[in-house]
Amino acid sequence: MSERSDFLWLTAGRVLSAVIALASVRAVTTYLSPDQYGELALLISVQTFCGLFLVNPIGQYINLNTHSWFSDKTLRPRLNCYWGYVLLISSVGSLAAWLLIDPLMQPQLPLMLFAMYLTVVASTWNATLIPMLNMLGFRRSSVILTLITSCASLSASMYIVSWEPSATGWFVGQMIGLSIGGGIASFIIHKSVFGKNSKPRIVKLIDRKTIFAYCVPLAIATGLMWLQLSGYRFVVERYWGLKELAYFAIGLQLAYQLWSLAESIATQFLYPYFFQRISQGANYEEKQSALSDLLSILLPAYLILMGLSIIAAPYLLKLLVSAQFYGGVKFFIVGTVVEFCRVSANLLSNAAHAKRATGTLVLPYAAGVVFIYFGLYIFGLKGFEIWWAGIALIVGGVIMLVLLALRMYGQLKFKVYSAGLVAACVLSLVMSGVAFFLPVFISFAHVFIVMITLCSIGLISLFILLYNNPALGRMLNAKLGRGR
Repeated sequence: MSERSDFLWLTAGRVLSAVIALASVRAVTTYLSPDQYGELALLISVQTFCGLFLVNPIGQYINLNTHSWFSDKTLRPRLNCYWGYVLLISSVGSLAAWLLIDPLMQPQLPLMLFAMYLTVVASTWNATLIPMLNMLGFRRSSVILTLITSCASLSASMYIVSWEPSATGWFVGQMIGLSIGGGIASFIIHKSVFGKNSKPRIVKLIDRKTIFAYCVPLAIATGLMWLQLSGYRFVVERYWGLKELAYFAIGLQLAYQLWSLAESIATQFLYPYFFQRISQGANYEEKQSALSDLLSILLPAYLILMGLSIIAAPYLLKLLVSAQFYGGVKFFIVGTVVEFCRVSANLLSNAAHAKRATGTLVLPYAAGVVFIYFGLYIFGLKGFEIWWAGIALIVGGVIMLVLLALRMYGQLKFKVYSAGLVAACVLSLVMSGVAFFLPVFISFAHVFIVMITLCSIGLISLFILLYNNPALGRMLNAKLGRGR
């Protein structure tokens, strides 16, 4: 399958997944009240804690070594060790939910804790095995399984809450969908990958030195990231209440959905090439070149997306949420800036992963977290409007991103294609400025016309920036193994 065919498959799959995810937003805001959505936001926050703090460090280590383990036929026994770890951290997820969730959800406590346990298990295997299929060349299987997971999750959640609307009911439906996708992925991995690539042996997933040198610093950094991107919900709920949290969370969640689409298209297509270039044996110059190319390709694209998201904010909310959540428009704009900082930080942090120096990630995330929580507590205690909580998130995200860029440059002295970056920055600022002059309250027909126009502008701009981009050509020169 050619690179163009790969990209078309991945793009089509991610767009369809995004459509399903956005339909989920519309459905959840239709079936659940603002208070119930606030409860769901807290449940998702606990699940995200497990994913970022407990799973991500090991998952990143697996990503870095997938190709080498596949080559030496040790991938299967290493993943067998991972299974026990997943079961353990899922118990931690249930304990965290029991400690953090407000007593108002106590009537559904047993079901909630059981759902949290299974959701952490299912989401971990789903997020491990489906991307692994993609990295090993089974791209069509990866795309199809992503769609199956999304469809099953939405269908199950809608069925459950149509009988009894509740945050726990929606959460249980998501668990069912993740279990279906992860189960099928496990079957394909065992049949198509392990069946041809496995030696019966006892081998460790990871050694103690790597745990303390790589995983522990990364866990601290990602734990701080959770505090910055999700943990704040508990503070918002305390000072502003569940209903205000719902408006706050829906705006940021919708921004997260859109930016996750962009990030997943980019990473599903480019990261297999990037990780191949920085895999074991690559020298400093090759790692430096790989990171520079990745930044030169994606940073301009993210800047354009930020401008588009800001100008499209009121139209997106009118399309994607029920009328009772229209108050989340300003928080969607907050979420857009926060998400730009997040995905850009993820790009830059690849310098630490390439050098196995994840301890360098801690200080930038810690600085961002300190500012955010200081701002939240001050604004909450003084009785400020909830909008000021959004300002705290934005400033904390920018502080984190600037410090991280400086730290990562110390690891790999990357170079970004300046002409493309400047052009994208100017275009993003222009679109953000135009947003103040566009009409807001227009019909659904006009909303569709505006959205099609904006998407066309964004795609044309992106094509111009990437056309004959030498960084993209160099990135695609890395050779991958091929599945189907």
